[in-house]
Amino acid sequence: MSTYIQGFRFKKGDITKKKISAVCSILSKKWDVDVIPEPITEGGIQVLVPIGYKSIRFQFIVKWPFIKGGEREGWIDDNENFIFHNIKNRGTMLKGFGGAVWNMTEIRDVVKAFEENKIEIFSSTLPKKKDLIGQFLW
Repeated sequence: MSTYIQGFRFKKGDITKKKISAVCSILSKKWDVDVIPEPITEGGIQVLVPIGYKSIRFQFIVKWPFIKGGEREGWIDDNENFIFHNIKNRGTMLKGFGGAVWNMTEIRDVVKAFEENKIEIFSSTLPKKKDLIGQFLW
């Protein structure tokens, strides 16, 4: 079982390191797993699930830093470094492999965490439940 689909689209807001760190913290507490800024240059949020791989990839980041070691700790209070300014109508991809599929409750939790940090989501762009689980043939 896997998820690999177009996720939601952002309506408006600015993404800073501090906001991404706050979103990760909210989700970590809610789900009782580690949620971190994805340490790759494409940018996103990774959920460190016990099995498989689960992430939300941002489709628009050009300044996302490659994160090494403890650099993530510096994000908590960094509200000055914009990763993306005015994210209007920018999309995401939901990835879940090795049995770590996304569900609608988790997606609503993610939207709420972003909105608590003044990053709005177009609710009409949320994926449909029927689209969350798929099989890959490659």
